[in-house]
Amino acid sequence: METSYINFEISPVGNVPIFFRRWGNGPKVLLVHGWLDTSLRWRRLGEYLSSHYEIWALDLPAFGQTSAIPLRYTTLEIYAEILEKFIAHVAKENGLHSLVGHSMGGLLSLLTLKNSRCFTKRLIVCGASVTGIGYLKSLTDHTNTVTNCLMAFQKLPTMLRRSIIKFGSFLSFRSPRAAKNESRDLGDVDAPAAASLLKQVCACNLLYQLQLPASPIPSVNVLVMRGRYDPFTSHVAYVQLAEILGGTFYEFRDAGHSPMVEQPDRSYRVIRQFLEKTESCFPNS
Repeated sequence: METSYINFEISPVGNVPIFFRRWGNGPKVLLVHGWLDTSLRWRRLGEYLSSHYEIWALDLPAFGQTSAIPLRYTTLEIYAEILEKFIAHVAKENGLHSLVGHSMGGLLSLLTLKNSRCFTKRLIVCGASVTGIGYLKSLTDHTNTVTNCLMAFQKLPTMLRRSIIKFGSFLSFRSPRAAKNESRDLGDVDAPAAASLLKQVCACNLLYQLQLPASPIPSVNVLVMRGRYDPFTSHVAYVQLAEILGGTFYEFRDAGHSPMVEQPDRSYRVIRQFLEKTESCFPNS
């Protein structure tokens, strides 16, 4: 596996070094993690896909090994621009075969599509909150509280943090497999940036924006996936999202917010089947 940084000039932020991991051989597939996650979130699924594809996975600013950008520029719009620049870099030789986004990463991937700057013919979105998360609004309105809680949590011993996260995964995702496979400890998260992004994610109604006539959507093969017990998305919204994008909807039984962690084998089969189907439509891409 190769790990390195790519520098991008983002206006008005300036130079932004983005950490990435790359492994495997074949057509290029870019994996985009969600809130409080890193490129390591894709370890299991990436290993499966790397037998057929060249896998790229980045750490978004403020997560993992990519430093935070100034808080005033920590917006979904700036993050979407950073993702667009990264996609353009990956796609500059032989194109980008597929883009896969989870949670906030799925939201950012949809924003690139909405902005008509998606450099791929295949988009897979899982667990992205496209209608906002209303029940968290009262919490996210107090970003200082979220920041302080994250910072206090990061001061706990690593093993205690991991144990709490595993237990939280079991409770909120309703999946013992998710808790078992969870290895995060949140020690590599910039708390103020994370709090700011959470507020924006909870307030973002991208589903409404995609329905507007002024938002032309490029022709892309889309697969939208969710776990049946995902507390941050709804079945109805995802069926509607698939209809708006002219894509396919798939729901995992007995899974929550992160099917690729809870059910990596099943996730691989669903994604691989989708990619093989679209490859028959675009055999040279």
